[in-house]
Amino acid sequence: MEKIKLFIFGNREPAYTNKLPNQLSLGCRAIVGAYLLYLAKGLVDDFSTVKTSNMQIIITIAIVLFSVCGFLFLYDALRNYVIGRYPGGKLDLGENPDNALDCKDEDDYDDVVTEDEALEEYAADEAQDHSETEE
Repeated sequence: MEKIKLFIFGNREPAYTNKLPNQLSLGCRAIVGAYLLYLAKGLVDDFSTVKTSNMQIIITIAIVLFSVCGFLFLYDALRNYVIGRYPGGKLDLGENPDNALDCKDEDDYDDVVTEDEALEEYAADEAQDHSETEE
């Protein structure tokens, strides 16, 4: 029940920018949804011209599938846009501080150990331990 409520009303928890769909993506989803509904309407208009029952069954399945998918795409895009679930919207927390590496300079990386440095430290520690055990 919680998942259905979440889908109907939308996820209203704030999130970081990199976790949110952008406005262009929401617009494309809305256009795809509207186009699928348009295709379903066209199939409904052509339904009466089909003579065979097998073809009518296939067209009925296509109408239902296009209608449901088109409605879901359109609804999801419009709902996210209205509640502000996109970068710059009401639910955007901004840049994720854990992944914000773009604004760092050389001094911020002084404590980073490369693989070669780690291997040298390990070898030095092992040599020191070995020399202590010989004494």
